[in-house]
Amino acid sequence: MARNEEKAMAMLNRFVTMKKEERRGPIQKRPFIPDDCTDLGAAERWGAQVLREINKKTILIQNAGLGENRLRDLNDEINKLLREKQRWDQRIFELGGHKSLLKTEPQKYLYFGAVRQLPGVKELLESEAPPPARRTRGEMYRMIDFEYFGYRDEEDGGLLKAEAKAEKKAVRQSMKEYRKIQAEKARAVGNVGLDIEAPKDRDAEEAEEEEEDEDVDEELAPAPATASHMMDTSILDVDVLGPGAASGLALGKEEEAFVAHVPLPTREELERELVEKKKKILLAKYVTSETAQQQQEAKELLNIRR
Repeated sequence: MARNEEKAMAMLNRFVTMKKEERRGPIQKRPFIPDDCTDLGAAERWGAQVLREINKKTILIQNAGLGENRLRDLNDEINKLLREKQRWDQRIFELGGHKSLLKTEPQKYLYFGAVRQLPGVKELLESEAPPPARRTRGEMYRMIDFEYFGYRDEEDGGLLKAEAKAEKKAVRQSMKEYRKIQAEKARAVGNVGLDIEAPKDRDAEEAEEEEEDEDVDEELAPAPATASHMMDTSILDVDVLGPGAASGLALGKEEEAFVAHVPLPTREELERELVEKKKKILLAKYVTSETAQQQQEAKELLNIRR
């Protein structure tokens, strides 16, 4: 009996194969440029063909016994097919197809299978550090507390001292400008009867500024409960306050000695009172009346008076 190869080469079998090919028509080749395809069904068929070729070559590249040159060639062919598949997906979308596989970013060069273990490629993959994870808006808000908004800037007292010194400096500068303007007016009018202070030396001004800074530090220092904080008007001029301000200042100095007959609470007592109030608010918010009654009965049984 003849073998299969001999049967295939028989005249009748060759004639039947030729007729089948004639009825089927010429075999179409995949267009080199996807834009040449104008049919959505044909574009999807060519895209599926490219995907099948990628799968075959991806399975083949897993064999490390093919040799370095063959593996590198297969890896180049797979990357080329991936770029072609991306162009076919773009063409399918342009023809009205699905958008699920469409990628807008360019295709990067990738390494597959045994190529990742080749010399040079392995070191390259190990040296590439992953990009830092980008923090979300919720994670950034989680790090923000009341200190971020400046609610605790005045606890150490440094800000109050700096503000007081800056205020004193601004007042001194304003007084210097005012005296300078008054002196110019007096020289222009020729009124020698005005009491204009002579300009002070620089050393005297620096000494005065140091004394005023020390006064600021003493004013911001913790004072006893019976002391009263009065406004320091020694740097103000009579011309600024008005003609009737001198008697008012004298009266203020006489009434400066004020004694508080009620004991003032300390800082620790105020903090303790605030904590107790917050506890009461939280208990009233989250504890039911039945639970509060049971807690009160337990305190009475244990003789706890709090």
